[in-house]
Amino acid sequence: MQHLRSVPAWGLAAMVVMACLALMCTRMPFLFKVTGSRWLYDLAAYDAAARAVAHGHSPYNLDVLAQHADSVIHNVFAYVYTPVLGVLLQPTADWGMAILQPVWLLCSSVAAAALVLLVISPLPIAEHKVSPWSQSIALGHGAKAIALIGILPIHYTLLSGQMEVFTVLLLVAALRLHMGGQPVAAGVVLGVMLVLKHAALPILPLFLLVPPRTTVLYSAIAAVALAGVTVVLGYGPLWADFLTWSSAMSLVNAPTLGLDPYNPYNISLGSAFIRMGLRSNTWFVVPGVTVWAISMLALAWNARRGRLDTLQAFAVAALASVIALPFTWTHHLLYLAPACAAVAVGRVQDAAFRRTIYVLLVVMQLAPGMPLIRVVQTFGFDPVGGAHALTVALALAAVLAAMVLQLFTVQRIEPQLRPS
Repeated sequence: MQHLRSVPAWGLAAMVVMACLALMCTRMPFLFKVTGSRWLYDLAAYDAAARAVAHGHSPYNLDVLAQHADSVIHNVFAYVYTPVLGVLLQPTADWGMAILQPVWLLCSSVAAAALVLLVISPLPIAEHKVSPWSQSIALGHGAKAIALIGILPIHYTLLSGQMEVFTVLLLVAALRLHMGGQPVAAGVVLGVMLVLKHAALPILPLFLLVPPRTTVLYSAIAAVALAGVTVVLGYGPLWADFLTWSSAMSLVNAPTLGLDPYNPYNISLGSAFIRMGLRSNTWFVVPGVTVWAISMLALAWNARRGRLDTLQAFAVAALASVIALPFTWTHHLLYLAPACAAVAVGRVQDAAFRRTIYVLLVVMQLAPGMPLIRVVQTFGFDPVGGAHALTVALALAAVLAAMVLQLFTVQRIEPQLRPS
């Protein structure tokens, strides 16, 4: 009867893909009439950027972006990424959202399945290395893994058409390669991820604290090489536009650049301070940077004393990096997937760390756009607003503070991963 108590990795992956597609079926134009918010608004920005790039225009101009948006999109979001994504999506420029959206959702669902398999598998360590693709997964863990679609912001990421399922998948793959002693492969994967999602740059110092440190060098080489290829292909002016756009970002300029610091979905630490009346660029930026710096120093202090637990360090670095951004959206919380999933499937032995992650998971459910909030909204009560965003941002900061304090109080960290 043992075979009835487990499921092969490919079987779990297939179930996750089917669950994601079932949740997204009303966003499929060939199945349902898709209107209004059922179009993936972040994907629409990628699509408009790809069209702008294909026509030789800059996607960093909001007016130009609006001109190139699909006719079904009435209010396109700002394109806030490096030119690489727009360049890579150029072949889809003539598809239109009616074709691009279902293809994107299918690819995202496959990426989500791969991500789930990676985050529920033990990190590679000398004593225990398991291939995520060849393992058999206990039915209980399999059920929890499928539940992660809603518990983690995977569902929200799919609904918005964001690229986090891909970038977090790349980040987790890089971490596994790094822990498995493959710095070249880890660096290449990490470099590609950082060029696609430069907002993840604050997490990079973690790879300096956990050997082999050459991963960071290879990631820099890979990132520069990928950016260099786009320059050689003639997209250098787009990089100049991106750097101009990025350097102009501030509390005052953000609205003209297409971002609203007071957006009720912005749960960054900086947004919390400006919501409390401290409306200056200093309060919008400095608190997040300060918290991030303190967190990294705490990790470095532990690493110097040989007491750094990789999973715990990843959680601290990811949460500090996320809330340090001037704009933190719910899908950014997906970077905490490795620690949250490890606790959910019972792979963490440290009791204090487990409790902190449980609190984090509770806070995560309160973030704007999460399934719990959507259910509440269906009953006519919409909690999303400035006060709600402030509460979630401060709660995330409190969880991070608890994690950092644990780094200073723990005497010895036992191995947090054990075989299934």
